[in-house]
Amino acid sequence: METVIKHINANATMPRHPLLTEKDAAIVLGMRVKTLQMWRHLCKGPKYHKLGRAVRYSMRDLEEYMDGRIVEPQA
Repeated sequence: METVIKHINANATMPRHPLLTEKDAAIVLGMRVKTLQMWRHLCKGPKYHKLGRAVRYSMRDLEEYMDGRIVEPQA
């Protein structure tokens, strides 16, 4: 994930909320690209953008997805 963030931060001309490739999104989530592809097929997983044939994820949507899956064990 640090590599993705460094890559994003290195380019000052990028928009405020850059769109990530599915490979970068998989790194952020700690998943395989194939898992993201299956989730899309099953209409599951984080929100994504379709730009022609390209699939892109926003960091904001990935964070929202992860935040919605926090499990707090009961003591």
